Amino acid sequence: EENVDYVSLGEITSANYPGSVAEGWPAPSTGTLLKGTIIAGKVGDEISAQGQTPELAFDGSPATYWTGFETTQRSFIGLILDQAYELTEVRVRPSDDMPTDRLHGLVVEGSNDGVHWGRIIEFRQDATGKTYHIFTPQTVTDQAYIDNGYGKRTDESMFWVGNGGSYSMYRVWSLGCVPSIGEVEFYGVAKEATVLDDAAAAALVPTTTWYPGNINVRSEAEVADIDGNLKGTVIGGGGAWNKAFYENAFDNNNRTASDPCYRGEHCWVGLMLDEPHALTSVKVLPKRGAYKNLEGCLIQGSLDGRTWVTLTQFTAEDCPEKQTWVEKTITDTHGYTYFRYITNMRSHGDIADIAFYGAPAAAAANIP
Repeated sequence: EENVDYVSLGEITSANYPGSVAEGWPAPSTGTLLKGTIIAGKVGDEISAQGQTPELAFDGSPATYWTGFETTQRSFIGLILDQAYELTEVRVRPSDDMPTDRLHGLVVEGSNDGVHWGRIIEFRQDATGKTYHIFTPQTVTDQAYIDNGYGKRTDESMFWVGNGGSYSMYRVWSLGCVPSIGEVEFYGVAKEATVLDDAAAAALVPTTTWYPGNINVRSEAEVADIDGNLKGTVIGGGGAWNKAFYENAFDNNNRTASDPCYRGEHCWVGLMLDEPHALTSVKVLPKRGAYKNLEGCLIQGSLDGRTWVTLTQFTAEDCPEKQTWVEKTITDTHGYTYFRYITNMRSHGDIADIAFYGAPAAAAANIP
């Protein structure tokens, strides 16, 4: 109900909107830019963090931004349109001034009654740099997009979880952390409105919280120097247990550790490089008191973040009796741009520190 659950804040009026055009992104091949009345979720007198109001996500300037007041669907921004549209593309840009993890858990939903909402996008990673993130139903093959950076780190169509639907209201909120959005743009085509009830809306919510190939990019994390180890961007998958984040594995601090939420192939920590390298060795420092968890863990390499090649595996004989560095030699001479430390199903892949060593090499070919 307007002025109870949400407020209307007027039409989009900024001459700088949409800001993606100024950053070199082409106009979508399908769908037109959707404009309408800006709306925001309301609880009491709260609609945003102080001074970071909803309109700032629709002004074409990433220097200004909206920040929510909490991490629930009550804290949202969106649009009410003149009729129902099916989305063909959504562009979201993080603010220049906020951490990239503020987009982690981003959700886009549509509705025609303000009660039943159809899930369309779930962004299950951090923002990859301070640029527009392009969400589409299918992988983009347009060369103009690729030339501007689409798909450089990950194919964001994997986060498009909707299967169609035409709505006159769209909203953005977060199930990860308190959201902070520099800019958001909706594109779509007019279609007959989709009717949802409780069961239909529930069926549109994914039953899993991870996606194959999902990479969390911790672009602001630093990699400490350990005798000339490789430097790159800290990455991981599956999230962190009790704030034991991925970057703890690269801080050269034996009292901190990276600890994933769960065991298994979807929980890992690693490093992303700008060009292919062949590893010569890797050193790991087990987490204090968890030395046996090293058994069975793998070091893997990849060129695309999806297909991984095992480079070495730790055995029971590698597990130390106290916290000390364990080094393994790598014999694979092929080049990879992604490297990761990953557990098997035996235990958590918690690790205090990791150091990769190697040199530039020709990219691997014919990966099975």
